[in-house]
Amino acid sequence: MFRPYAALVDGTIEYHGNQAAYTPDPIAIGAVGGSGTRVLAQVLTEAGVAMATPSNEAHDALEWPPMKMIINRPRLQKIPLDQRMHAAFWGLEQLLYARRQELGLSGRVGWKVPATHLWLRELGNYFPGFQYIHILRNGLDMAYSRNQRQLRMWGKSLGIHTHFDGDGMAPPQDALEYWLLANENAMRCADALQGQFLLVRFEELCRAPFEQLERVFSFLRLDLPVERRRQLAAFIKTPHTSNRYAQYDWQNDFSPTQLERLRAFDYIPGTST
Repeated sequence: MFRPYAALVDGTIEYHGNQAAYTPDPIAIGAVGGSGTRVLAQVLTEAGVAMATPSNEAHDALEWPPMKMIINRPRLQKIPLDQRMHAAFWGLEQLLYARRQELGLSGRVGWKVPATHLWLRELGNYFPGFQYIHILRNGLDMAYSRNQRQLRMWGKSLGIHTHFDGDGMAPPQDALEYWLLANENAMRCADALQGQFLLVRFEELCRAPFEQLERVFSFLRLDLPVERRRQLAAFIKTPHTSNRYAQYDWQNDFSPTQLERLRAFDYIPGTST
């Protein structure tokens, strides 16, 4: 564990400020896990952003704070949560700065951690120039995904008490409920992050990668030659898992209320995305 986090989880607060001191404008990519964040992180890396060190094949950031421990560790409960979060983001800020120095880059820094969307308000308060890209992928496809790490780690915090079977899988209705609650919360945060929040639909990114990346680069104020932008767009392909929900009994797996909430995100069950 990195030193700033090790001190924090042991109960020592080393930073008592409220905002970032020298990395005020990081870029973050988040989503419900399995929504396509990896490919966008790869694109930003190629575009010159000093993205945090990948810790696994999904390119999640090694530098990201150990949130579960910071939030739930009994010995830390006497420290106000906002103080713990500021200390955690101070550690993240240091590590991001070190990553930029290590790569020899002078531009912006960022990370890809799908669960970032759970702390958008806190991140926006700490990093005044914070910019966040939220990937939205059809909730029915996500309900049948084997990537249920977020549901396992954070479902209870959203009020979902599910049962995982022998293969470690939750029922699809619980996976969809997590998708709905997580994205509904992210959309509420978007209102508080005016100009700092960009929604990218995964299906549109696959269908029109150049146009969608133009939105991303404009949002992040990244100036790249048009030929380079076309090269980066060529990285993006439609995966074979798109519309996988059509292979399942989705009409009976979800409640009418869940399907109505899904329609509020403009995903219409039974139509191709």
